Amino acid sequence: MEKFDAELEDVYVFKLVRAAQAFKQYAYDALAKKGIDVTSDQWVVLKKVSEEPGINQRELAKAIYKDPASVTRILDVLVKKELIEKRQGKDRRIYEIRLSLRGEKLVEKTLGVAVDIRKSGLEGLSSEEIQIFKKALDQIFKNYSS
Repeated sequence: MEKFDAELEDVYVFKLVRAAQAFKQYAYDALAKKGIDVTSDQWVVLKKVSEEPGINQRELAKAIYKDPASVTRILDVLVKKELIEKRQGKDRRIYEIRLSLRGEKLVEKTLGVAVDIRKSGLEGLSSEEIQIFKKALDQIFKNYSS
């Protein structure tokens, strides 16, 4: 059981945030070394749009656990980089989001690098430890989502 009056460095939520920040920096550096100019947040959007072409902004925000304002900012950057296109859907108030040809090529180029980045974060952990870790994260998510 966690000691709830622990030093900040020992609090599990702080450890999660610290690990997430380290991941983001590691991922940015690894992508930059390969000439890929996207952040980890931009990559998540590109990957999700590649999996669900035509997804709308509201669905996208929900699917990637980001607030709509953050998704708007990310999409604006990706439009400027010509990696995605926003097309008006059946409902004129809702835009469908799709990868541009340039975005499709970038996703193809990035997939292998993204897998390597994720593998790097799990180095030194056994398969059993990885499964326990994932299960613990799922339970923490469930605890906060109820």
